[in-house]
Amino acid sequence: MEVAAEAKVHAWHLIVKCSIGTGIVSEFSRLQLLFPRETLMLTSLVSAVHEALRRLQAEAVGPRCLLAASSPVDVLVMEDLLAQWHAASCTLDLDRPDSGADHLLRRDPIWQPPVASLLQPYHRKQFRSIGVALGNFPDCYKYSEKYTTDSVEWVDKIVHAVTRSCAQSDFKVLVHADVWNKNIMVKYRDGKPADLRFVDFQVSHLASPARDLVFFLYGNASEQVHRHHLSDLLLEYHCALSAALRALGLRRHADAYPLHKLLADMDSLAMLALYCVCYAPLSTATDQRGVAIMDGPGVAADYSEALVRLYSDPTLISYWRFINPILESKGAL
Repeated sequence: MEVAAEAKVHAWHLIVKCSIGTGIVSEFSRLQLLFPRETLMLTSLVSAVHEALRRLQAEAVGPRCLLAASSPVDVLVMEDLLAQWHAASCTLDLDRPDSGADHLLRRDPIWQPPVASLLQPYHRKQFRSIGVALGNFPDCYKYSEKYTTDSVEWVDKIVHAVTRSCAQSDFKVLVHADVWNKNIMVKYRDGKPADLRFVDFQVSHLASPARDLVFFLYGNASEQVHRHHLSDLLLEYHCALSAALRALGLRRHADAYPLHKLLADMDSLAMLALYCVCYAPLSTATDQRGVAIMDGPGVAADYSEALVRLYSDPTLISYWRFINPILESKGAL
């Protein structure tokens, strides 16, 4: 296409997604209507949430550093993103018949029996690979047995925990539900983070905010964060959430969700936390190792040598030595 020299040219930066025609991902997408869900989010709900976020930014609500997490390599600082997103989503009237919420947003699309059964062989290979890696360290034998043997029931337990949490939580927001480092875009100005945005809304739904917090903190945060900062981060998040709700005129929502309820919701999702811990090395792995890692679940053996090598990294073994007893105390192991 030719453009006249004097014509104004506008650059558009796009993220283009298309459906996968075959395979398990295609079946997953079909079963849970992922494209209609994301279409609803992007054409209607995201813009409405951003409108509420602009109101918050105009009032400069809350502290600027609300949630931080670090992988073994990088540090990600999230300024207001989760707390304010969750609060702003409460301004949506999703009980309207035309909102689409009843059809698409009332359930967690990942942890439903049809999808969970479809993906169970991959999850089991993942768990067994961790068990094999832990079995190489005498002080980890106890947990090696759990990952290789007890994990046969874990997928069903995760489905039960997530379903119960969605049904019983006193306070529900529009969760992103896939909050890992590749789904957060950071805009830099003068070498410093100036703004953040979520991408990939295909599994968003209504749930306790703990659903996003568990996924993000247990799927991305390092041992150091869990050892020294987890309680403070949850307190900061809750303070920011409450402040944002009040600024939006939703005082009743803020009063109805004290900190102890958030912490109880976190504990109720301990099985999901276990899953996120198992998949955290995949989200933080380098691109160079990505092909071998993703090919691993497809091998014929009960476990993947590529995954075992990944999970045998000393940093990860140290993390599992720390986190496994905590997950066990919460009933997840």
